[in-house]
Amino acid sequence: MPLFAEHFRWGRQEDAHEFLRYVVDACHTAGLRMRKRLPAAVANGNCGEEEGRGQGMCMIMRETFGGALLSQVKCLLCKGESNKTDDIMDISLDLPGSSSVADALARFFQPEILEGANKYSCERCKKLTSARKQMFILRAPKVLVIQLKRFEGINGGKINRSIEFKEALVLSDFMYDKNQDSHPAYNLFGCIVHSGLSPDSGHYYAYVKDAIGRWFCCNDSHVSLSSSQNVLSEKLNLSAPMEVAYQAPHLMRP
Repeated sequence: MPLFAEHFRWGRQEDAHEFLRYVVDACHTAGLRMRKRLPAAVANGNCGEEEGRGQGMCMIMRETFGGALLSQVKCLLCKGESNKTDDIMDISLDLPGSSSVADALARFFQPEILEGANKYSCERCKKLTSARKQMFILRAPKVLVIQLKRFEGINGGKINRSIEFKEALVLSDFMYDKNQDSHPAYNLFGCIVHSGLSPDSGHYYAYVKDAIGRWFCCNDSHVSLSSSQNVLSEKLNLSAPMEVAYQAPHLMRP
């Protein structure tokens, strides 16, 4: 564990999503170090098949989890646009007002009108104008990790109510270019569950689907066969899904 997150300590409650980010970042950093040791021809892509596979391994974390969001502000007067691109490794969703992952995603990507005291300073109009601000998916990741933000920042409480999620997830409505083939359809293959009252106590366990479609529950060192019905019904008592992972269908092996 110290290899990924130095400040994490055994026996102390830590955040599963934070740990996942540390693992992904650590693996990516290790890949970059490996790439620096490669011959210049390999690092620049001028290599044979075997060397090319080695180069690909260096960037595997970004290629697997990496995507991009586009934040767009459009002036409602002159129709001019201001676009900003941000690379992502996951999407974190606020839950207040949402009853499902689909609903929370719709809220995340819904447009916001900038007006009144919050008007937009349009460079083309040279004045404050009303504008529409909206987020789009510019590049969909091969593996989409969604964090459900169940811990409230103000009082430290936990949102234990049921949040529905399904085995299939389609993101085509949120794509910037709805005509491009960027893996906007996904299949559920993982879920992290937190059982407990607060972020300072409780227990994590996980569900994962293997390459032939079988679900397993991983609870500490105990691994047992499970089912999609068990995963989708994880909403009883104090158990609540904190993280769900979806995979592009073309990555699923028969």
